[in-house]
Amino acid sequence: MKPVIVLVVVMILSAHLFGQYKKVATSNAQFNAVVGRSTFIFVGTILYMDSTDIKANIHQRKGIVKVDTVIDAIDSDRKLQGKTVTVIFSSNAPHHNGGKQVFYTYVWSYGKSVGVLEVKNNFSTITPGLVQKVKNARQQIADDSLSAELKRSVIVARCLVTRVGDSVYNSIFGRSEHNPRFRKAFFKVRQILKGNPNIDTLSAYFASSRDPMWVRAPKVSDSTTAIFLFRQSPFAPFLKLSGLVLLDTRDVQPETELDRIKKLLITPKKLVSTSDKIIRHP
Repeated sequence: MKPVIVLVVVMILSAHLFGQYKKVATSNAQFNAVVGRSTFIFVGTILYMDSTDIKANIHQRKGIVKVDTVIDAIDSDRKLQGKTVTVIFSSNAPHHNGGKQVFYTYVWSYGKSVGVLEVKNNFSTITPGLVQKVKNARQQIADDSLSAELKRSVIVARCLVTRVGDSVYNSIFGRSEHNPRFRKAFFKVRQILKGNPNIDTLSAYFASSRDPMWVRAPKVSDSTTAIFLFRQSPFAPFLKLSGLVLLDTRDVQPETELDRIKKLLITPKKLVSTSDKIIRHP
């Protein structure tokens, strides 16, 4: 075979393989996005179309669905297996009485009955290995989310909390019912994973309030040992909260995550990370 013909064949095959890879990568990204927006994924059978057992005015397409098998859910929702829920259907797929499919949803109503909203998706067909596929998607989403926070952090370090100061008074926050009650924590550095390797001690502000606005912010106490992701304070200078802060739920990680964090820190950054902003918290 002539070299020119061989080259053309190789180019055609390469283009085909790249196209196939791109399709798979796109499909995986779309699936991860759907899983990330869902908190309750289950295999269910539609019992009654255009029906509801929730006392609410629902104008969208809906139906009563039996939860046959829970694929992925928070612990409190796993008890719904074998029961019925009202599903507000996604508009992009057909539904009919007796139809059995995978539902990617999140709960919008709790009570005597439960109502869920179906996330728009193209993955409703029941396929082998779905449980593992969803589990892998959850792990990828978590890794993408943590990677994004690691990238935003100016210092990542294993530390011991040596002292936690009293609440920092601030007249602006103090007037709010959502006062974060900032406190300053002091740290002894045990290992620097990102940042200046010669740092021995650190300090950072955190929100000690249990107010709903701040309840997910990490809380720090004396003698806590963990991996901390420190970010530069976003607050204006006049608020007198300059320095480092720990405000995101991802900013305090158990030491058991050390190897994972090291791996994520050296993993080449993706051009686009779709998973960082798609997590729906229960």
